[in-house]
Amino acid sequence: MVGRLGPPMIFLLLIVSLGFGWAVFGPSSQNRSDETVLKNLSQFALTAKIPEFGKVKSSSGEELDLKSVINSIKGPILLTFWSPDCAHCQEGVKNLDQFPSEKWTNLLIAHRVRSFAVGQLLTTYGVGLSSFVDEQGLLLLDWRSTMPGSFLIQEGDIRYFFPGRMDRKILELLQSELAGQ
Repeated sequence: MVGRLGPPMIFLLLIVSLGFGWAVFGPSSQNRSDETVLKNLSQFALTAKIPEFGKVKSSSGEELDLKSVINSIKGPILLTFWSPDCAHCQEGVKNLDQFPSEKWTNLLIAHRVRSFAVGQLLTTYGVGLSSFVDEQGLLLLDWRSTMPGSFLIQEGDIRYFFPGRMDRKILELLQSELAGQ
């Protein structure tokens, strides 16, 4: 009798386990554009200072201090870490390029890629933005960022951190938030 009940019991346990897993962990966190989840930017709010140290290279290979680059830009900055090996990064960079905003300046930092190659890569993706390069990949650690990850910087301080790719909904909310200031 136990032999005949074994397979149905295993199947039932599997279904219960899957249901429990779904209830606890829910759908993938990559889909942040769900209207019920994303109504404002408060879940991304962060108040922090910009890390003191960090060197980037321009597309021409010139080494620059990242903090000096940030301080030379007037107004809000959306700093985005991305990697050519990351599909979510490529999508996010394309979204930034297709969503021009007068409210902030996009500052891209390519992770672990050679400075001479970054312009070609962006052109291949159909992106007109330029990018600085972190050839050694140390800035990602200093900023404690995800890959991809974006930071809104205002008046020398980090105001928001957006883990994952930048989608249109977040960009619209950000533009609305900055328009209200």
